[in-house]
Amino acid sequence: MDGLLGAIIGLAVAAVLAIINAMLSDRQKVAEGVRDQRIRTYPAAWERTGVVSRWPHTDADRGHALRLHRDLRTWYYSGGGLFLSEDARERYEHFQVVLEAIVAQDPAHPIEEYDDLVEAAHWFRLGLAEDLRIRHQGMIAAWRAKRMRRAEAAEAVAREQRVGARVYASHGATRRPTPEAAGRVALTDDDERLHLPPPPADA
Repeated sequence: MDGLLGAIIGLAVAAVLAIINAMLSDRQKVAEGVRDQRIRTYPAAWERTGVVSRWPHTDADRGHALRLHRDLRTWYYSGGGLFLSEDARERYEHFQVVLEAIVAQDPAHPIEEYDDLVEAAHWFRLGLAEDLRIRHQGMIAAWRAKRMRRAEAAEAVAREQRVGARVYASHGATRRPTPEAAGRVALTDDDERLHLPPPPADA
């Protein structure tokens, strides 16, 4: 009897382990598939942010900002957004908020928030890069990354407030600009195609 009971328990344990292994294998396949899609789609978004590079600074104006704002929207809805992690999506949204605020200002004025725009683009790119990492972090490294993420998120909020305050001041208002003031335009056939702004001149 004891031998039979042991055999039954052994079969049950083996069955459970087989199910767990199958689930882990399926999950690994899904993760690899998502990563493959990210490798295909992320470079397009990464390349477009180069119009506001840190080294060297460019002569990007509000026309470049509007083009980038629209290009990233097209990239997002043509499939890129499907593969963003929650963290990377928050960074994307932050970058778009900063772009929208800059586009809303008087087009006759130069971009005074270039450094803020560079930081927003950099934070978005870090999110894309993080999505492509396959090495798991240890507990200490994960804790440090979490603390850094909180600090970066706080700086992102401050950045939105800084840029937004300038927009409100430029419109002589204390509320969000109208859609027309924010540089929103009617969709055209050109919006169906991804396009890059002209290469900016080196500073």
